[in-house]
Amino acid sequence: MSNNEGGSQTSAPEKEVSLMAHPKETPLTAPQLPQENPSVKHFHSIALGGTFDRLHAGHELLLDAALRVLSPGGQLIIGVTTEELLTNKVLAELIEPYSFRVSQLTAYLHSRSPNLNLKIVPLIEADPRRQPVVDNATLECIVVSRETEAAATAINEVRRQKGLRGLEVVAVNLVAEGSAYGKLSSTEMRERDLGRLLTDRPYFVRGPRLSHKARLAAAHPYMIGLTGGIASGKSSVRQMIEDMRKGGLVTETIDCDALGHLSYLPGTPSYSEIARAFGEGVVREDGTINRPALGAIVFGDPAQMTRLTSIVWPAVRRLVAEKREEMAERGVQLCVAEAALILESGFETQMDEVWVVFVPRGVARERLMARNRLSGEEADKRLDSQMSSAARVSRADVAISNTGSIEDTARQLDLAWRLLGERFHTSPAGQSSGSVNAPMWARWSGLMDRLEVGPSVAEKWWAVVREKYSEEGRFYHTMEHVRELYRLCHTYAHFLADLPAVHLAIFFHDVIYDPRCARKGGNEADSAALFLEFAREAGLAQELVDKVEDFILATASHLAGDAAGDKAWFLDFDLAVLGAEEGAYIRYADNIWKEYRHVPEEQYRQGRTAVLRSFLDSGNLFRTDALKEALQNQAERNITAEIVGLRTTNVNLT
Repeated sequence: MSNNEGGSQTSAPEKEVSLMAHPKETPLTAPQLPQENPSVKHFHSIALGGTFDRLHAGHELLLDAALRVLSPGGQLIIGVTTEELLTNKVLAELIEPYSFRVSQLTAYLHSRSPNLNLKIVPLIEADPRRQPVVDNATLECIVVSRETEAAATAINEVRRQKGLRGLEVVAVNLVAEGSAYGKLSSTEMRERDLGRLLTDRPYFVRGPRLSHKARLAAAHPYMIGLTGGIASGKSSVRQMIEDMRKGGLVTETIDCDALGHLSYLPGTPSYSEIARAFGEGVVREDGTINRPALGAIVFGDPAQMTRLTSIVWPAVRRLVAEKREEMAERGVQLCVAEAALILESGFETQMDEVWVVFVPRGVARERLMARNRLSGEEADKRLDSQMSSAARVSRADVAISNTGSIEDTARQLDLAWRLLGERFHTSPAGQSSGSVNAPMWARWSGLMDRLEVGPSVAEKWWAVVREKYSEEGRFYHTMEHVRELYRLCHTYAHFLADLPAVHLAIFFHDVIYDPRCARKGGNEADSAALFLEFAREAGLAQELVDKVEDFILATASHLAGDAAGDKAWFLDFDLAVLGAEEGAYIRYADNIWKEYRHVPEEQYRQGRTAVLRSFLDSGNLFRTDALKEALQNQAERNITAEIVGLRTTNVNLT
């Protein structure tokens, strides 16, 4: 697409609610609340609060209740709980980031009331008596659920002590069990994420790695990096995987930490470096490294830990690479490599997926004290020296909670393993290039074979293409975008006359992508130039080269000029994300914003709005009848909703 796109606490389940402005009034059932009802009192200033993780129908009922009693032109103030107050929540590591929860909340409210006077504030105090609403003299009403009505009572008590009037309380009732809404809770939604692929989350922080959509060497085993914090039980999980050995995958495991210990042995290069870096005090009389003494130095000192990692991990990487080559010769399809510092050491670049095993800090602390016979202070020092579980989970392809029973962990692993098998049709390294789910390296290889490109040129240029789409700063224009276009191409292949031309255009159209490029059409021109370089080395026919170059350059302005046949289909494929279902579109829009994070926010809002309006003003976003019919209406709804969201500038995210 063009660069111009400018103790644990269990939550109670949410149930269908009814609104009672006053106890004597007849409840008004949501979501079919009346548009206007004179018996319902309205207020000019209303407050409510919550976590709003994974915004769902239960949240929407509460928000709609507030909107129903808000006077025209009145202000709705919403407090959103910050991460610091959520550490005791069940599966707190999977709670969406504050900024994302705010963006989802804002989008929903403005979809219900586009001109809403909305103010969002962070909740940083657990005690309701110390929250912002206790000092706001203009507030008239607070909306709560029956579960949290006691908090409203406490708030009003403090307000009266300060000489402020008490807030009228609008309570949302829980209805009988069996309601459809009774099955909704954010906790249960987080639980459903365990063992499943998480990389479709728009706030996912994926480091550069060998994605299953961007592999270089088909002969190598597919690499799962299994990691987790101290006392998370990752080694037990690896043992459980070894015991499973199912799903049709020829699987082996590697204990990378054990390999790391080999690098401590006398005579190895790492041994000499460790002794030189940390002094003779870490060397025992028998000449071996005193690991407890070394641990006392590095735990609690991030600089020293980084120093040790930089010595040990290059050796570990070499040993793992040797084992992977040896596994490839024996036909091993999948390797699970367990290591504590996969993310911290940058070892994720050698992994296809990263699976994170996690437990709450309190659980890890208790395990660590019992296992290592440490004091609470010593355990805290070790825990403080490592990446937090939440930070790890935010970079996980798959998350496994190891807090409950062995059976619970086994259920998660069973699901993860089954879904892994489904993703790769039972063989991560054995799919054909023609399969709709084939890895992108397999598609590239198949295309090169069809075009009779020599293996050395094919491998060289796959490395170039893969590297370009894996560059830092890309969030939407990644190999996943290429894969999605390939999927569309597969779906509509019977309409296409020259598949190789479309496939080449798909691979190269965003191979150069720099949001800072000031030249109009500069990224597309540079992408086309790189394609021409490839074409010369590959010896492609000039007619094919000219066609692909034209396709790539046309993406500088998708809707300008005439296009028919394969070119029209290719341009429609590239814009198809505009007509995606709502959740996918929100992720796309968020990823575009991330790519332009160097642009001041107000400037981005204005520029992006102009691009979106140009799409709407064009009338038809798609050239082909099939995609026009399938996507046009949804695309218009998506674009309109994004424009409304971009107009919202009065939300306080600090």
